[in-house]
Amino acid sequence: SSCSTPCCSVPHHGTNYPLNSQNAVIGNAMGEYKELYLYGVSSVDDGGLSGEDAYRAVCRRAAVGNGDDEEDDTRPKCVSDWAGTDYNPLTNNCNTFTSTVLKCVFGLSDDKPDLGVSDLVTVKCPEERRSGGG
Repeated sequence: SSCSTPCCSVPHHGTNYPLNSQNAVIGNAMGEYKELYLYGVSSVDDGGLSGEDAYRAVCRRAAVGNGDDEEDDTRPKCVSDWAGTDYNPLTNNCNTFTSTVLKCVFGLSDDKPDLGVSDLVTVKCPEERRSGGG
């Protein structure tokens, strides 16, 4: 995507796929080779984070006009602004985004086995969270 607004290239509305789906947000994904890893459960009813909460945590500078909150430059940058113009196939891609959410938002491991050159970045969070969300 050629958009330059923070988080403009992060689809999060209308992209709910069943766990067994071979569909993907990106066109070059090979869905028939998909592997699913369950890292844990987050119950919103018990004070856990929803997917929308995770999106907002990573996209802390979400642009006005995209249906998101006002920009929040007071929070530390978390790897990238996730604009389409920030994309790099090796160092800033959908796998980097997934690692960021897993590690920086949910406090889980950012390991995703066997993704090769599309998963080269070890994410460093502005604030480390302990596993279990706390």
